Amino acid sequence: MSAPDGLSPEVALFWSKIDGSLARLVALVEGVAAAQRSWHPAAPDTNSLAGILGHVLANAEENICGVVGSADVPPRDRGIEFGSTGADPAAAYRELCPRLQFALSSLSGSELDRVCRHPRRGMISAREVLLVVARHVAEHEGEATLTRALLLAATGPG
Repeated sequence: MSAPDGLSPEVALFWSKIDGSLARLVALVEGVAAAQRSWHPAAPDTNSLAGILGHVLANAEENICGVVGSADVPPRDRGIEFGSTGADPAAAYRELCPRLQFALSSLSGSELDRVCRHPRRGMISAREVLLVVARHVAEHEGEATLTRALLLAATGPG
């Protein structure tokens, strides 16, 4: 989705990277049959496409809306996130996207230096939170790309 008007150039750059990775991840999940979205490789500690997407969306919500935007967000449960079935990945993304954009719209360039309390990382700047989110989404986009390739190799395009 396009960046909201009025973002500082640096916030707009962060949003373009986060949103681009999220959109590609949603497309990877949508690119397989709904019944295949819960499949995961036989190797230990692997995740399904739906689980990866559920986890990434929850992480983006927590960090952008909650940590940076100071909104109340539901507590996270990684078991639920990774157990997601991904019934309608685009709908989940469309629902979250305006909230992410709203949280970012309040950040000026100087607000990126504001120190935030992160639930696992302690006190870090809003800029670092956005960097962590961009990196996190990109890492899981790579995981989803490989998972999808393994899924299609194991089951066919289905």
